[in-house]
Amino acid sequence: MSDKKGPTREHERFPAQPQSTAETERNLEKQKPQNTAEEMRKLGESINLPNQIPKRNQEVINKMLKECEKGKYRTPEQLTGYQPFVSGKFKNPSDVHLGHISYLYANNLLTEGREVIIGKYEDGYAMYHKV
Repeated sequence: MSDKKGPTREHERFPAQPQSTAETERNLEKQKPQNTAEEMRKLGESINLPNQIPKRNQEVINKMLKECEKGKYRTPEQLTGYQPFVSGKFKNPSDVHLGHISYLYANNLLTEGREVIIGKYEDGYAMYHKV
């Protein structure tokens, strides 16, 4: 036997709660327009990465980058047992910014004391860690 024709019983289980248009308009007026670009800029300034990364680790990474500029980096043959960070990839050591280094902190590599090295990666360089 088929269901009877007519409206469904959804309205009995989930009664509609109409909202007046005047109330909707008042809610929209209360909301301020957001300038997300400005909020992101302020947040970036408030984080201040150089103060959050220990000086000793900054010095170690800067030393590795200077050696890389001089041509002292690991070749793919020397990197067996190491895994690259694709986000830690760069073309020129002078282009490395704090975002690369903070990425290593986000993965707890530097805070756990894991060895981080710089080696050749495709057409540039990358930071590697021991697996």
